Amino acid sequence: MVSLKLSIVISSAAAAGLALLFGFAAPRAEASPLTLISHDATASSSAQVVGYSLVSNNDMETSLTDFQVIANSFSSNAAPNISKVTARGKAASQVTDNGTLNIINFENESTYTSSLLSLGGSAQASLSSTILLELGALSVDLTYKISLSETGDGFTGSSLLSVKNMTTSTTILNLVDPVLTGFTTVNFTGLVGDLIAITFIGSSSGSTVAGDNAERYRHSSSLVFETVVAAPITEVPEPASVLIFGLGLFGMARYRRRG
Repeated sequence: MVSLKLSIVISSAAAAGLALLFGFAAPRAEASPLTLISHDATASSSAQVVGYSLVSNNDMETSLTDFQVIANSFSSNAAPNISKVTARGKAASQVTDNGTLNIINFENESTYTSSLLSLGGSAQASLSSTILLELGALSVDLTYKISLSETGDGFTGSSLLSVKNMTTSTTILNLVDPVLTGFTTVNFTGLVGDLIAITFIGSSSGSTVAGDNAERYRHSSSLVFETVVAAPITEVPEPASVLIFGLGLFGMARYRRRG
């Protein structure tokens, strides 16, 4: 009889514990708020010093296998007894996940530099990049910084940077030919599984003639995504904890009935 009663007590306790099994919720461990789905980017560049060969480069990626897409062209006079003259074109799109932050960088640059003897030259760079990510948090801080450097009037450029929630058709950030900025933070919210698209389109080009010393257009954008409110997850308690908790509830119920 005692054994039967004990079995009933244990069974009831287990049932009570299992009833609470899905009631234990805890915040998700700190993690990056976004998961990369695809990185589609095309970058091209070219550079030439007058009297020397044209140097060009192209890079393209249409999947998430390449986190970095860079086209970098560098042309320089290499003749002895002539001061160094360089022309450079560079376009880059880079995705980084360090485990807690998502970091996106874009760069577009065309430059010409010389020392004592200027031969003249030209450079160009262009970048088109779309990065698609899946949202894994409920609230996210996006901190961005724009760097822009222009020297002389021989090189010019343009850029478009946007961040959108494609699931809700919400624009999070939209910058057209942005000026130099410090670190700026905007917050956005969404649901787990929302698709976030980051788009950058930029180009730069220019040329110089003999006698020009330094001409430059350089644009770079840095975006950092950090979780503010994580998505909750359900944690399953240890079986022993469930049993003990259930026994306590069952004992309290029997005590109240006897009282």
